[in-house]
Amino acid sequence: PVYTKQVPAIEVMGSGFLEGPRPVPQYGPGPIQGQADFHIVLLAPGLDAAWFFETARAYWERFRPIVTTDLSLVDYIPFEQSAAITVISPPELAGTLRRAVTLPYPNAYLDMIEAADLNTVANILDNRVVVNRRFG
Repeated sequence: PVYTKQVPAIEVMGSGFLEGPRPVPQYGPGPIQGQADFHIVLLAPGLDAAWFFETARAYWERFRPIVTTDLSLVDYIPFEQSAAITVISPPELAGTLRRAVTLPYPNAYLDMIEAADLNTVANILDNRVVVNRRFG
């Protein structure tokens, strides 16, 4: 004999499922896969973009980074893209700027240029152009 049971139809993937936790939205740049999508040069307080473009024109023409004094610009990079941040800083501000970059943006590659005078910074950037290395 064949026994059958009368069972109501079930809607596939219908209601009755519990929702899991919603993912926490990520902000700022995500992990680097190969090469960074964005390269930002962050100038320490007291430096301005005019100085950078006069002194490091060859570096800018070779690598075309975004030059800014405002770190919050990095917030606008979506998590699906990556960033490398070159910080130009005097020694007394280096630790503060390092934390200001690494704490909110742990996925960004940090490239610190720490120099006591602007001629040293110019020499470092010129040497990078000569050897075709964006980062130190």
